[in-house]
Amino acid sequence: MIEVAAGIAVREDGAVLLGQRKAESMHGGQWEFPGGKIERGETPAEALKREWKEELETELADIRVWKSLDFAYGDREVRLHLLFCRAISPVSAKVHADLQWRQLSAGPPDDLLGADVKIWEELARWDFENPNEPILDAFLGWYRDNARRLPWRETKDPYRIWLSEIMLQQTRVETVKDYYRRFLQRFPTVFDLAEAPEEAVMKAWEGLGYYSRARNLHRCAKEIAKEGGAFPDTRKALLELPGIGAYTAGAVASFAFGERVPAVDGNVLRVTARWYGIWEDIMKPQTRKLMTQRLQERLPADAATFNQAMMELGATLCTPKNPACGRCPLEGDCYAKWHGEQAELPIKTKKKKPKRLSIAVGWIHQDDKHLLVKRPGEGLLAGLWGFPVGEGETEEAALAALIEYLEETLDLEVAEGRRGESAEHVFTHRVWEMTAYHFEVEEIPEVEYPETRVLREEAFESLAIPTAFQKIIKKRSR
Repeated sequence: MIEVAAGIAVREDGAVLLGQRKAESMHGGQWEFPGGKIERGETPAEALKREWKEELETELADIRVWKSLDFAYGDREVRLHLLFCRAISPVSAKVHADLQWRQLSAGPPDDLLGADVKIWEELARWDFENPNEPILDAFLGWYRDNARRLPWRETKDPYRIWLSEIMLQQTRVETVKDYYRRFLQRFPTVFDLAEAPEEAVMKAWEGLGYYSRARNLHRCAKEIAKEGGAFPDTRKALLELPGIGAYTAGAVASFAFGERVPAVDGNVLRVTARWYGIWEDIMKPQTRKLMTQRLQERLPADAATFNQAMMELGATLCTPKNPACGRCPLEGDCYAKWHGEQAELPIKTKKKKPKRLSIAVGWIHQDDKHLLVKRPGEGLLAGLWGFPVGEGETEEAALAALIEYLEETLDLEVAEGRRGESAEHVFTHRVWEMTAYHFEVEEIPEVEYPETRVLREEAFESLAIPTAFQKIIKKRSR
């Protein structure tokens, strides 16, 4: 594909500049918007400056990237990158047969080149009073035409927006959809969530992982309910609530209340690093602060749509690997695209490999009932229900730790257990290599701590049991 920069110079009276090709050249006698081929290593703006200097003997200022259009000349595919510009010295028909300034209201000349007819049609629709940067206006239009339909995008309710943003942290969109629907059926308002027992909230969250999000969600709902149920309407005030960080505050403030603030999540960090050519580690707070400042300076009035568009772009086109630059609405202004460095950006500190641990899972059977314990209020899987566990570097060490826990903490005397199901579960910083051990006991003693339940297996559904233990349960029930 040939990439071409086309310049749209607009005079004070609204006329645009056209050049007529010489008779002996290809498409001789036809009119065009002056420009030319983008050479390797050039951005569209750099190519336009060079072409206008060589062909029109003029310098350019106020170059503003607009959008890209594809066109075919016979078997040649051409991508036209449209840029508004201003000539700051007289123009000369150095390589053209003639030049003319033409009012849009006069309509295009009859012999306007086919590709340039498309440019004229785009210009006829352009609002010259639009305060947005041209490329950002095109970007917002791209989002409106291409955005996925997601339930949380169809509301201005801050409760629903906040809930979706918390759920979407570290979790795929397709997974969140059903949880979001079911959670709202269970807790349709912030008051319903605030008044619910923690056990009910954790049960509704079961399977989403990162359970501290659910606890903070519950705490935050209680704080908001105390204030009459009204969410703060600014990013600054939202940051004072428990469990709401910079990204979530920006998202709720812009989506629900229209505040002109950025919302910078992982997708936005990647897009921004490539767009601006930022060679700093995006995991560092100072880099995120820099990116937030850059975006704040450039935000259009409709910050909500811009923020959604940035996230959508990162999720669908500007992906970590093999980004679809040819379909990107920011392509003409993207540092990484024009320097061929999409694979190198963003710079991101590699996470340490999660530590692998052997976990012995104690499944205690008393006839047809089984022992579940509530985990401590802090730490991994805090406050959730599961089986007693022992942890170790090896399977033998894990089993020894489990037996010690059963005997000393739960006052259970157990003989050698029967080795059962195995499963693996990956957390952020560790991997549990689980092996279940089944112990038959005549009686399960009552203890003051931890909280325990003795239930038939069908009653497990009444408790919030995390995915790690659910994997063991499902394997046994097969």
